[in-house]
Amino acid sequence: MEFTIRILWRHRSTPQHNAMSRKLCDTWFYAIIVASVAAALYYYYPEIQERFPKETAILESYSDNLYATIQRYLPFLFPAAGKLPAGFFDAATLARYDGKPSSKGLYLALLGKVYNVEKGAQHYRQGGGYAFFAGKDATRAYITGDFTEKGLTDDLDGVSDDMVAGLATWIEFYQKEYSYMGKLVGRYYTSTGAKTAELRRVEGILKTALASKLKDDELKKVFPPCNSEFTPKEGHKVWCSDESGGIKRKWTGVPRRHHPPGMSQERCVCVRTTGAPHDNPSASTNNGDLSNPNLKEYPDCEPTSVSCKLK
Repeated sequence: MEFTIRILWRHRSTPQHNAMSRKLCDTWFYAIIVASVAAALYYYYPEIQERFPKETAILESYSDNLYATIQRYLPFLFPAAGKLPAGFFDAATLARYDGKPSSKGLYLALLGKVYNVEKGAQHYRQGGGYAFFAGKDATRAYITGDFTEKGLTDDLDGVSDDMVAGLATWIEFYQKEYSYMGKLVGRYYTSTGAKTAELRRVEGILKTALASKLKDDELKKVFPPCNSEFTPKEGHKVWCSDESGGIKRKWTGVPRRHHPPGMSQERCVCVRTTGAPHDNPSASTNNGDLSNPNLKEYPDCEPTSVSCKLK
């Protein structure tokens, strides 16, 4: 028994065996490195795409060309012609999920992303108020309100950036309420799932709009909107409270007309009347933000009054 073990140990320790072991270890080592780099790129790619949009667009173009070449010369690696991989739809495939009696389900797409809206079947099936959205990508109609056959399209050509920004609310809604099923190949995604130039353009608009909204939200914390009311008898009245504009705070403020540079029209805001100004907290003044150059008093309204009647 001892002799047999020694023979086996000597056999395992031969130079040929050691060389083979090193090669095997090297192979596994490089495989792990490649897999780790691939996983990192997959995870951080959206961030890389944001920071280097032009470079990633070129990379995706090369990737699509490589994919097409491989698909041409090695077709056995891909699904049969006319079939899409799981998680991908074309317009004809998505149309089969329009919720009609013979359909395969109840799906719709928004900005190229497909969602299962079976949970809201009462709205999206035939007879429902939003049945015209089922089985298609009608991104344009969500922000134009044009529910005709021509308006129910994913084409945003000619739609202003301000209107396109309105898609953010709908995107958030569908992501929260419904299950994501995959991507619609066409205007917004390629056959490999890569974003198209049009999708990157729209996402750029949405990103800019979000930054503007966040900035506006911060401004509202400093200058909360006034309460407003109109009655035939009393006319138009604006006033401040410690919750006006939906901004809870420890002060009430007084109404002022606010018209900062870049804003298309003025609005009524509530202005803090004590302490240092928000943009110079170390100041020794004690009149809050009343000295802000972008503020104006309402005519015929006491400067210290918490309410004003507008003419």
